[in-house]
Amino acid sequence: MEHRWSVGPVTVVMREHDGDRRGRTARGTAEALLASVVRELAGADLPIGRRCPNCGGTDHGRPIVAGNELVLSLSYAPGVVAVAAASADAVVALGVDVEVGDADAEAIPGLTLRDWTRVEAAMKADGRASLLDTSAALLDRDSVRFADGRAWVTALLAAPTGFPLALAYRSRGAGRETSR
Repeated sequence: MEHRWSVGPVTVVMREHDGDRRGRTARGTAEALLASVVRELAGADLPIGRRCPNCGGTDHGRPIVAGNELVLSLSYAPGVVAVAAASADAVVALGVDVEVGDADAEAIPGLTLRDWTRVEAAMKADGRASLLDTSAALLDRDSVRFADGRAWVTALLAAPTGFPLALAYRSRGAGRETSR
């Protein structure tokens, strides 16, 4: 089953599958979903690669397309894959996170799974996910801010029960980055 949302300039698509989190079925579902969303937004089939924002590796990291005309993010959880995409003219960066479980359960000390998805989506958008101190993340109703002052607009999406899903992004202003 597939679910779709539009949040500001961002399109988010979640597709359920019968596999585990990172197995062959999940990877195949992710690649097909990425290709479909890229084709829809770009109006053409574009090659999709990977690039790690921390080490520059191309065998892992966030999905990218030739020419960087789209900004993409991908998230896996058991039985589901989520993709977020937007024009590079509209957003500086974005991140998506989907988890499986009770959204109100504690994910890590002090954060419910619902809030954890917002923090992880913001960490992915920021590009420094493994380098950020999640305990210093400040959450309010519609944003996550890290200790260095970087803030990300966040949205919890109305995904099916048991799949907390969050988006984080920063819009591109007239010649400058903006955040809300």
